Amino acid sequence: MNFRGHYILECCIMIPLGILLLYIIQSVIIIPMIGISIILGAVLPDCDLKLKRDTHRNIYFHSLFFPLLFMAMSWMSPDFMLFLAILGVGIGVHLLGDMKLSGRQGYYCIAYGYDLKLKVKRLNGKNTTYWLLGNFIASLVILVAVAGWLL
Repeated sequence: MNFRGHYILECCIMIPLGILLLYIIQSVIIIPMIGISIILGAVLPDCDLKLKRDTHRNIYFHSLFFPLLFMAMSWMSPDFMLFLAILGVGIGVHLLGDMKLSGRQGYYCIAYGYDLKLKVKRLNGKNTTYWLLGNFIASLVILVAVAGWLL
């Protein structure tokens, strides 16, 4: 999916989610968090395109690895944890948009390492779909857990 498609998908899912969170948490801090998460969620997973062509869609950028890493380091700041949980859903929405491509082989599948000849090893299309969907569902579970913790 191209950047425009990711932005449209982010807006279609994140704006209603933001309205729901605004109703539940009742804090206007949600509004900029959703806006920033729409932008970063659409762009961050594809920043590995700037590295090398064969490393696109790796397990670090096309997963919740970085939001969870920063959550572990920021557990004392509830607002920042909420932002990271919302950002995680933004990244999960990006991964949801990439699922339509995951039936293909090669470049479109998740890269998870290298073999002895330094050739990129990738999941097959079916397992890539499971990986992307699992990360999206995990992002929603994490957001519910963090929002419940804040209430």
